[in-house]
Amino acid sequence: MVGQAAFDVASKMIPATPVDVVEDRRERYFFYPGDEPGLPAPGGISVQSLSIPNKLIRRCEVTPCLTVQVPARMQEIPDGSRIRGTEEYSRGIAKYWLYSGSECSNLLEQYGNMLDAAHNWGLVELDMLRGIPVGEVAKLHITETFFPEYPRIPETNADVMRQINAALDRIRVTDTPARTLLLAIGQKMLDAVEAAHRHMTDVIAAINIAVTLPSTEPGYKRNFDERDRLFSLRTGIPLAINSLREQVAEKVPAGIDPNTVATIVAATVAAINQNNAMQMAPAPAPQPPPSPTEPPSVRMWW
Repeated sequence: MVGQAAFDVASKMIPATPVDVVEDRRERYFFYPGDEPGLPAPGGISVQSLSIPNKLIRRCEVTPCLTVQVPARMQEIPDGSRIRGTEEYSRGIAKYWLYSGSECSNLLEQYGNMLDAAHNWGLVELDMLRGIPVGEVAKLHITETFFPEYPRIPETNADVMRQINAALDRIRVTDTPARTLLLAIGQKMLDAVEAAHRHMTDVIAAINIAVTLPSTEPGYKRNFDERDRLFSLRTGIPLAINSLREQVAEKVPAGIDPNTVATIVAATVAAINQNNAMQMAPAPAPQPPPSPTEPPSVRMWW
């Protein structure tokens, strides 16, 4: 087209933006079904990243991760990172760019690391939304679509998963331009809930053994704390009674090695947890037959 030659050439010069380069400024979006104590309902996790609004990722709320300008002492800003024109922001203070790409990668490494179970707490990036402006994502009302009464959401991981599955069933029969996108987001949410549940289950299993160990043993824990009680609520796995060790010890002949007692206690706790988890897990809700054109997505662990 006449007058567009330069733009035609320019369009071919623009490289595709790599996913994880430090300078990646594109908007990112998180979903986190996990929880930590001390936060108001619906819970969530506090982070140190200034790219996260209020440095808080709330439980089951779609949360943006943005490229922002951060003030700092000029001598602390690396060479080449200072934003031109910000030297007069304040005396001795200028600004630099904090890129969403690097912040997203750091947060996923800490709380959504699929290669390290100890750091996979259930945080996922909704990568299908990457680069979409915040205003456009807000118009989709994703959080409300999956959790219509937000911030009121189910207390247990099992019920959160059930609610996501119910939303996916509604979306499948809804004629909306965002249907395919919402279905993909729902699948990613299910992955996140499963990861959060695994993490919490592992913590509760370790704690239940720790409180029943002899007090002289490494790893012994005297009492449950707020986090233990929260994870017990979310997973539906009861906490072991702290006196269980003494109850078992009374039935073991004198002179038995403490490690043997600890082994007996651990096996007893595991049996109790498994039995109680089976009894407390909610029965799956009846599900409609899957669409012949789309595979079923319902995933349950109960």
